[in-house]
Amino acid sequence: MPRILALILFVALSLSWTTAPVVAAAEESASANARTIKTLEQKMKTNAAFLKAAAQVIDAGGKEAASFLRMAEMAAGEAEVHYRKGEYEFALEDISESTHLVISAIILSKNQQDGTIRDVVIKEELVLKEKREIEKKEAMIRKSVDEVEIFIRTAEKLLARNANDSAGEKLKETKALYDSAKRDVAEGRMDNALDELGKAYRLATAAVKEIKRSQNDIITFPKPAVTDEAAMLAYELNKNNSYVYFAAQVVTGGKKEPSRLLDDGMALKDEAASAIEKGDNGKAIELLKASTETIIRAIKAASE
Repeated sequence: MPRILALILFVALSLSWTTAPVVAAAEESASANARTIKTLEQKMKTNAAFLKAAAQVIDAGGKEAASFLRMAEMAAGEAEVHYRKGEYEFALEDISESTHLVISAIILSKNQQDGTIRDVVIKEELVLKEKREIEKKEAMIRKSVDEVEIFIRTAEKLLARNANDSAGEKLKETKALYDSAKRDVAEGRMDNALDELGKAYRLATAAVKEIKRSQNDIITFPKPAVTDEAAMLAYELNKNNSYVYFAAQVVTGGKKEPSRLLDDGMALKDEAASAIEKGDNGKAIELLKASTETIIRAIKAASE
């Protein structure tokens, strides 16, 4: 109980503390994110140049080349969406796909009369496209599974202390969907699994919110519709506070590793607060993301 109270007070009052090793870890994490963003922005700039050049050289009569160019433009658009949401790894995958597609488009355009080259390019692109789609779905499933599991554990802990029939029914449905999704993953039905995990996530969050509402306390972190830095900072702060709350429900002093991870996550949160005070919202956003990821690891470790 003392630990739970301390964590809740941390959310409410934003108490601060830190240690040198964790500060170094925070700075390293922020630096790694900065490198990822810089790499992504460079790739996006290069890709834009490729797309512009391809549009000028591709013959309008080359239907296959034009089709590849359109797919490249769509992938670049998806990268831009992920970039604005702060989903940099997904954005990197999309921009790499776009660049590969635009190169294939140029090759097809310049070799329209060579059936051998045409067949090789199209076959290779189909294989790569299928591989990329599978990898992307697998990444989305892993992310969804982690989120659903955390909400399930939190709801279970809350219900153990505060009975709520309606929330209990939602949790029961969540678990059924979650189990079904795991079976679908095992049998390769990834689209079905993603759909079920999405429904499970919505039900699990609804269960937690319902329990919290009964205590006159709402906890949620909707993704902002806008992408300006201030909105993203507010979103990451709210999300981080929510996961600190979830950790308070499942992390106890009984296991050293979860406690260590939680302490590291809290120190990263403190570093983010310092960055906000200095007006460096960009660094604060990256530190909050690192904090949330570390706290999620603590929650998972506590449940193993």
